[in-house]
Amino acid sequence: MADRIGACGPTVAVVAFVLVTGGIVAGSADAIAANIGRLALAVTLLHLIGFATGYALARLTGFPEAVCRTVSIEVGMQNGGMASALARQHFAPLPLAAAAGVCSSVMQNVIGGIAAAIWKRRPPHV
Repeated sequence: MADRIGACGPTVAVVAFVLVTGGIVAGSADAIAANIGRLALAVTLLHLIGFATGYALARLTGFPEAVCRTVSIEVGMQNGGMASALARQHFAPLPLAAAAGVCSSVMQNVIGGIAAAIWKRRPPHV
């Protein structure tokens, strides 16, 4: 039973992410369109710097490659869903505030996916 439920987990998560993201984007589409360049630059830099800093600091402190990669992912991946929810609650008059969290969620998954694909091809030395 648990295997059947577990097999549906990723699909349910993706559908939920799309619905929440779509709702936020639809509610702030004009603000996103007017600021897409700055928004994309900001979230891209946020995550690139996070991934790079996490990896570099772990490397500088002498951790093995597998730990460096793990720290990189932990620092680079932020919780855009929580950021969007908090922004909607506390900054409701500013539609771009919640949209930044949504864009951040998308970008962290893109950058994290690229990093995972690269690292999968180059296994860490144990």
